Amino acid sequence: PGSGSFNALTVPYTIALGDNGKKLRYTATNSCGTTNSNEIVISVNGKPTISAITAPSALCDGGSLNPTPPTVGDNGSTLTSQGWQIESAAGSGTFNTLNVPYVVSNSDNGKKIRYTATNGCGQTNSNEVVLTVNANPVAVPGPVLNAICQGTTSTAMGGSVSGSATGGTWSGGLGTWTNANDPATATYTASATESGSVTLTLTTSGGSCGVNSVTKSITVNIGSVTANTGPGLSPICQGSTSSAMGGSVGGAATGGTWSGGLG
Repeated sequence: PGSGSFNALTVPYTIALGDNGKKLRYTATNSCGTTNSNEIVISVNGKPTISAITAPSALCDGGSLNPTPPTVGDNGSTLTSQGWQIESAAGSGTFNTLNVPYVVSNSDNGKKIRYTATNGCGQTNSNEVVLTVNANPVAVPGPVLNAICQGTTSTAMGGSVSGSATGGTWSGGLGTWTNANDPATATYTASATESGSVTLTLTTSGGSCGVNSVTKSITVNIGSVTANTGPGLSPICQGSTSSAMGGSVGGAATGGTWSGGLG
């Protein structure tokens, strides 16, 4: 446009957006010379143009997707619609309207998004970028634990971690842990001073989506059982009754029963 140089124009001619602003004239030549008509300016409208979009940062399951819209040019024709689109399934190539902000889920991982704009000349789609959605960490405490006594050791915890977690650690109680960093095989040894219900906690580690903690409890009983026979008994005659046994029980025992003899 504006060059002042003219070339022959063969019609019909397929117009392009690059022709916008160029001048058009008619020319005729005879033996006396060439005459050019007045010049008129061509106005060419085009489909929208959209600046390149970039992939958003990785999100966690349940995170909010709210990308910044790209720059859209109307190319002389009023925009009638514009907005984001997302694949219906990863790799499907089929796009649906995406209303933002949008809460992502694990099923959105690998889907593509793009921006689209429409005017009187048609529709333009931007480049496509891929969403990355990471799973949240998951911790499972494992089966219920049998009760143990003070100073004794539990069975293996039987816990597990998954999702984005790469590990997990057991904690809790006043006792000591063995293999605390192994959710499945860790065991707990109760202290000599704790008793009752003790809360044990499994906490995930690793990944980019935070941590998750779950708990379960183990019952710690007071020490081992003890039994005391009491003082020596005086002799008795057949058919007569002894004095009180004077015995006692202790530790975790809640009662005791005497037995023996023919009486």
